[in-house]
Amino acid sequence: ENEIENEKKKSLIYFYSIVEDLHSEFNSQNIANTIYGFANIGFYDEKLLFCISNESIRRIKDFDSQNLSNILWSFVKLKKIDYKLFNEIKINSINKISEFSSQEISMLVWSFATIGLKSNNFYRIISEITYLNRLEYSLQSLSTIIWSLTISNYYNFDLYKFIFEEKNWSLLLSNNVNGHMQRQIFQAYLGWIIEGKFNFKNENKNLFFNSLIQCKNAF
Repeated sequence: ENEIENEKKKSLIYFYSIVEDLHSEFNSQNIANTIYGFANIGFYDEKLLFCISNESIRRIKDFDSQNLSNILWSFVKLKKIDYKLFNEIKINSINKISEFSSQEISMLVWSFATIGLKSNNFYRIISEITYLNRLEYSLQSLSTIIWSLTISNYYNFDLYKFIFEEKNWSLLLSNNVNGHMQRQIFQAYLGWIIEGKFNFKNENKNLFFNSLIQCKNAF
């Protein structure tokens, strides 16, 4: 097992050397795939991220929605905060927001919420595009988006009303919804209650607390 890990490490180090030499010849997809791959295994160095950041900023207008969300998510996942790059991604994402899939939207808003971005305009645009496409978004994407909006102190009543009153509550209790998704949804709901932004209907109040008990494994 140790030999396999050592070989993996050697391969990664060798790949690093290739990336550092050829990063300027990579296209936008190559750049996004490279940082996304390293983020998924939690392996990086400062020189590599510096190269990728510079190339990303230089070619920012070449990136599509998937590239933008993957690069941002990767830097945040690696706990590497690069405000100049992040600002460029934010500006270009807003300009292309109609091209983003629900997963890309959720990755984008989760990343910015995680680093504590303060931008009501950005979160307003995210909430509006989410509400517009709400019937097409998966529950996983919706749970991530509403959690991200809540911790960023941005509230869109129409979107929350859709999630908490129009969505079938039985979905939240089904075996198809994992604990992480349930936790995100309930944390968002509690955030609204604490901030006084949401008034329960009586039937939803009982259903909510019963759901909390049944979903105890999510916490």
